[in-house]
Amino acid sequence: MSTYDDTLLAARFATLAPEPLPADWGDVLDRAGTTRRGRRPATRTRELDDQRRRRLVALGVAVLLVALGTATAYGIRAFFLDRGFVGLPPVGATPSAPERGRLVIAFNGRSAALESRLNQVWIYADGRMIWRREGAVAAGANEVTSGFLEQRLTPAGVERLVSELLATGLFDRDRRLLSAHSAWGEVWARRDSALVRVGWADVRSVGQARTRDHTAATREQEGALERVDALLADPASRLPASAWADRRIKAYVASRYAICSGQTNPRLGRGAPTIDSSRILELLPPSLAHQIHATGWMGRNWNGACSVVTTEEARAVTGALEGAVPEWRGRREGRGAESPYRVAYSFEAIGRQPGRITIYLEPALPHGEWICTPCG
Repeated sequence: MSTYDDTLLAARFATLAPEPLPADWGDVLDRAGTTRRGRRPATRTRELDDQRRRRLVALGVAVLLVALGTATAYGIRAFFLDRGFVGLPPVGATPSAPERGRLVIAFNGRSAALESRLNQVWIYADGRMIWRREGAVAAGANEVTSGFLEQRLTPAGVERLVSELLATGLFDRDRRLLSAHSAWGEVWARRDSALVRVGWADVRSVGQARTRDHTAATREQEGALERVDALLADPASRLPASAWADRRIKAYVASRYAICSGQTNPRLGRGAPTIDSSRILELLPPSLAHQIHATGWMGRNWNGACSVVTTEEARAVTGALEGAVPEWRGRREGRGAESPYRVAYSFEAIGRQPGRITIYLEPALPHGEWICTPCG
């Protein structure tokens, strides 16, 4: 801090302080019984007093600024991290740590315990429980989705959940069951060094073709599915306080994002701007542009081509896409049906690869995978 800044801040601080009462520092010392024979001359004492007062004023200003800065930072963190969000996190949000995690439990499906709403849960060896739920929740992103939320278990809490799943008897091997428990679902639990998968489907909901390799669930297995579903629909109410390292709900802030090209929802393309497809390739990460050039915009599978980048790189790409179509700035047109779930850009492309193109972003989870957030 410069002398000018020090003086200016001290003056501002002084204007906020009450008018000091007249006093004699020597008299104060005498009254306190701290003076001794041979005391320093009064002039020297006043000089020392002035120095002390200047130091105290500077210290007071510094403490005030630190307090204000801390309060401001906490306010931003509380606003952005204690609630789900869709898209990229606000600048300055702290990513979930560690960046990588070993998956031990996962659930994805229509939950009977949640009135058939989509429920997705990922639990890691480090204690993180990341979850996402269809519909409105107290700390959710919007009325359609909770966004990705996070809580933390203790190591003992993780072990307890794994033990309860394995105790159902479902996870001695991979299974595909015909069950009317809910429309469909799948759950993974780590047994020794491998993840064992148990999936189920109701033929009335998903059709005969998708359940040809399923076997009918026994009465015991139906009961086990109910217990697993209920446990992972609301672990907070089914585990003791000692199982939680941090039960508070916070937003999951990814360290990396998948930027993908994919099929376009017809509703998303209504009124989408026209742009040369080669121009879009120039705005994308080189790895993704290379994949698109080699396989086409739809890629080799339904999910298209994807490239995993850091949050900062993803922010640069979205900024470039926004800038490529100025009329999008500050508006939501062109994103349509996907906007409640993820950031997506739709273009009517011209040039060498004409057609409707969608570029979208999904947060990468700690085990390196990502999901289709509008699906399910």
